[in-house]
Amino acid sequence: GGGVLLVPAMVIALGVTQRRAHATSLAAVLPISLASGATYVVAGLFDPWAAAALIVGALPAVFLGTFLLERLPQRILRVLFAGLMILTAARLFLPLTNVGSTFEPTVLPLLALVATGFMVGVLSSLLGVGGGVFVVPMLILVFSLDPVLARGTSLIMIIPVAVLATWRSRRSGNIEGRLAVVLGISGMAFAVLGARLAVILNVRVSAILFATFLAIVGVQLIVAGARKDAAQAREKVSIR
Repeated sequence: GGGVLLVPAMVIALGVTQRRAHATSLAAVLPISLASGATYVVAGLFDPWAAAALIVGALPAVFLGTFLLERLPQRILRVLFAGLMILTAARLFLPLTNVGSTFEPTVLPLLALVATGFMVGVLSSLLGVGGGVFVVPMLILVFSLDPVLARGTSLIMIIPVAVLATWRSRRSGNIEGRLAVVLGISGMAFAVLGARLAVILNVRVSAILFATFLAIVGVQLIVAGARKDAAQAREKVSIR
């Protein structure tokens, strides 16, 4: 989806507040997911049963996620997002076995996917990420789905989640509208290329490079936030 890159870029490089960066990120992720998801759909690289179950669980969870986004302190949001980046980096260093199978739509797996969708819906709408960092490894490791199908299914799932979360955050005034449009359109321009490269690139090499990048940015986000908090504390002392 791109949220793990968009949020720190907005916070560190553009000075957007953590709350507005989370809300704006998911709005920008929507057109990106549409473009890259369409590539997977045209190629038939997604599982409709798994996507449907994830969506059923994720949509009601968006209301909880956006509720928390409006009320949690900025510092908590920053720590949660930095933790997500570091955990994602750690996960990427672990190989995901390509089992090459499809999802069996029986009752228990479908219910488990609905529960997974609920968790992802909360985290996506709260942290402004597409949810692929949770959904893809879950589909591969727990539900034995082929990695390429898992990526396509994840992108399909996030589209209605991003629509609902964007509508909710727009009503609360947390979205930088013009910035979301610019990021979304520029992301669309490269989303199809990214989806094509994902099929042909060496998975381990790209995962390790991306994991290293995420870990560095996650630490930088924590350091930048700590410096900002310290500066604000000094300013309060000087005023007194």
